[in-house]
Amino acid sequence: MIEDSIRHLLVADAAIIGRLGTYEFTTGTATPAVFNYAPAPKGAACKLITISTVDAATWGTMDCRGGELIVDVQVWGNKDTSLVELAELAQDVWQLLDWSVLAVGGYEGWGVFCSPPVFLRDDNGFPGYNIETTARIMEP
Repeated sequence: MIEDSIRHLLVADAAIIGRLGTYEFTTGTATPAVFNYAPAPKGAACKLITISTVDAATWGTMDCRGGELIVDVQVWGNKDTSLVELAELAQDVWQLLDWSVLAVGGYEGWGVFCSPPVFLRDDNGFPGYNIETTARIMEP
């Protein structure tokens, strides 16, 4: 749900998707490598983005239920990727997401707040950046 909303926002930005690899999902057509799950499939072209919910908490008012979702948005490169280019891409993803308002099915978007990108490496040594994203939603 929230992963799809974040993915739609990212793939709508030409400056971001123009710097990503592509992946042939089930449509038979190569599209930007933005996955609403992690890890990305083996063989996916880098640079790529994965989106996965890592935690959630419920809250609300007397009349409406809501929640706060913690989502990791990770920007990955391969071992040959320029770390400067990867950092610039992660910065652009962060700036697009931070303070955005998402449309989440059945809920009112209450905004997205993101921590700045943090450098990391996976178990195989591939470089990436993690952008911890908090999304608050509430029933209308």
